[in-house]
Formats: sequence, C-alpha cells, structure tokens
Amino acid sequence: MGKNLAALDHYIQFCNGGSCKKKGAEELTQEMRANLRSQGLFHKVHTMKTLCMGRCEDAPVLIMQPDNVWYKNVCLEKGEEIIEQHVKNRNVIENHLLFKNGAHKVLSENERKGPTPAKFIKALDHDLGLVEIAQATASEQELYPMLKDLFIKFHKEISIHFSISKTDGIKLTRPAKFDYHRPFLSIQNPEFNLSLIIAPLPKTEDNKKLLPERIGNVEVFRKLNTQEKPYKWGIRMKDKKDELKLLIYCEDPSFKINQSEISCWQHFVKIYLDL
Repeated sequence: MGKNLAALDHYIQFCNGGSCKKKGAEELTQEMRANLRSQGLFHKVHTMKTLCMGRCEDAPVLIMQPDNVWYKNVCLEKGEEIIEQHVKNRNVIENHLLFKNGAHKVLSENERKGPTPAKFIKALDHDLGLVEIAQATASEQELYPMLKDLFIKFHKEISIHFSISKTDGIKLTRPAKFDYHRPFLSIQNPEFNLSLIIAPLPKTEDNKKLLPERIGNVEVFRKLNTQEKPYKWGIRMKDKKDELKLLIYCEDPSFKINQSEISCWQHFVKIYLDL
C-alpha cells in the first residue's frame, strides 16, 4: 500500500538538478529522509526529488509544501533545523528563506541577471540577405516545445529545409512523431527522418565528436529583400560549429482565413521571443 496522502502535514521537494547535486543535494535528501524516519515523521511528511527548479544560484534548494516556502543554500545543519522548526512547529525560518507566499521579491544573495530581452535587428546575412533577425534561446527546455510546436501544432504552415537552397523544401502532410531519449531527439514523418541533439552531452571521450553537433543557435528572421512570401519568415537552427542543421520557413502570417487564429510566425515570436 502506498503512503496515505490524507494523513500528510507536509511534503518536501528537494531539487536534485545539476547545480544542487554539486552542492550536496543527494546527501541532503538522504539525511533528511533518514532524520524524518528516525523521528517517526515518515507518515506525516512525504519527500520527493525533482529536476532543476531554476534557482541554481541558491543551491541546494528545497520547497516546503503546502506552505510554498523555499529555502536556499540548505546544508545538513539547515536541514535538521528545517525539520525541528518548520516540520514540527510550522515556524518559517526567515534566515534561510528564499521565497514565501506574499513576498514581493526573492531573497537571494546571488541573484543572476535575467536573459537579455530579444529584439529584431537589421542585418546583412551571408545566406539570407537583408533581414531583421532576433536570437531565441537554444536551451533544451526551449528547443523541445519549440520543435513540437513547429512539427506538430503548425505542421501545415511550414516548409522544412536542410540547406539554404529553396528547392529542397519539404511540406508536411501530417504531424511528425517525436521520440526523445535525452539528449537525442528523433523526429519522424513519412517525408523525412530527422535526428537532433538538443541537450548537453556528458563530456566523455566517446562524446567528443558529438559535442559540436548539439543545436546551439536559434535565429528568427524576416527577409526584407524578397517578395517570395513562402520564403520571407523563418527560423534557422545551427549547431555549435555554426553549421546549418535546420531551416524552417513559415507561411505568410496574413494567410490565416480566420484572423482570430494565431499563425506559426506570430506564435513563435510571442512565445519564444516574448515580443
């Protein structure tokens, strides 16, 4: 029988992402679980390990629920204190606090600057000619939904190219199928099979040749020197060697018969450039 969720007072989320692991998150999780069990709190507190919580600068991080209290830089000693004060007595430990409900700011001593806002700039591109072009984020958590949007949600609106030539474009007749075994993403369709590396690879000798193949650059552009509407709006993806992996053209945003529907281009600019 599983744990009786109705009997829980708290559940603790331990970040076990890369940065938190480097700072001792696995040992912290193990020791706090042992402490909870030893004190007879096992049936009152549920614990779980998560992947990255997005606060790497404050590692290790844990969240006390249902209070939504975030604690930062949690060492073994702080973990013991959290059990004694927060778990047993429901006292928030202000000295270790990163965030709690109702707070107006994050209490971090190591706050990082956010990403530079995307913006279109006019440029003369070697392959595309005169364009307005903007940089999108090429992280795994952006690339995976980005590619699913393009190949599934908006598959009818795109033309896929594997070189700068306009003659090799592929139009999709149906949504693609995705098979993701991190970091390798396989995109399959009757018209093509595509394999991409979209996440970091372990820096081993075996992976040495593959490391430069990872997608490292995503650009969104609109051409200024062409009236060829199928080839005016696009997304270009390059690997770490700055070599083209994928070129996708979007249909004219004004093509939509129902103007209440958002086009592929409009969706991409809004969601992935936040413009």
